[in-house]
Amino acid sequence: MEEKTFDAQRTRIFFEGLLPEGFTRRCVAEWMHMDENDYVSILAGLGREQGVYIHVAGTSRPADEYMIKELLLEGSNRSFDQVACVGLKVTDDEVDELCRSLKETALKHAHSEEERSRVKDVTVHQLLSWGGLQEREGEMIPTNAYAILTGNDALPVAIQCGVFNENKSNFRRSQRI
Repeated sequence: MEEKTFDAQRTRIFFEGLLPEGFTRRCVAEWMHMDENDYVSILAGLGREQGVYIHVAGTSRPADEYMIKELLLEGSNRSFDQVACVGLKVTDDEVDELCRSLKETALKHAHSEEERSRVKDVTVHQLLSWGGLQEREGEMIPTNAYAILTGNDALPVAIQCGVFNENKSNFRRSQRI
């Protein structure tokens, strides 16, 4: 046992060593409907029945649901924006409207005619590569980024500012902007 923090690569190597390799790993990942390279999600899926623990300041404690989600995102190299927005469905017309809107915004913010001439159409393929959409079994799935860009109520977005009390444990005053 070493008392130090490990970088992401060393951590990945350690945890990947706990999983099967090759064909068996692909079968496990397929059975769990996960990417075979997403070692954190596979481990979490296999280990959730026994609990997920984190090690902080010399003690191990159960991880709460928020921490588990953070670890899953980190292990899969995805950000919150790239995660499918739960409960949000999208039509082809809505996707086309977002593409048009993004191009219009780019044109509106161009400073010269030369900049405007370089603005290209935004396509569904670009939304997929940017993480605004996911494609599963031929169906377009909107992500949190899509919900934020379109102002959809499925993902309430707010900025909250707060003033803490002297011991920084509680808000004295809070305001949503």
